[in-house]
Amino acid sequence: QNFQPDLILLDIMMSYINGITLCKLIKSDPVMQKIPVMMVSALSDEGSKRDAANAGADEFLVKPVSPKLFLSKITELLEAK
Repeated sequence: QNFQPDLILLDIMMSYINGITLCKLIKSDPVMQKIPVMMVSALSDEGSKRDAANAGADEFLVKPVSPKLFLSKITELLEAK
């Protein structure tokens, strides 16, 4: 909580904690909830996208992501902040 990033990038499949769970934790914290969260995952099913949205993710991209799309989505999230 001492470090406030401008944007958080998460994958769903991470080694120590599921990205959906971490997103829920971030979005439930009053200090961190306004930080935009972008999920970037190889999982492309509708259930994963829905879970990410329900967890509070601001954006969901499916890997592989084109650099142009990746940069434009980051820019959108940072400008909306």
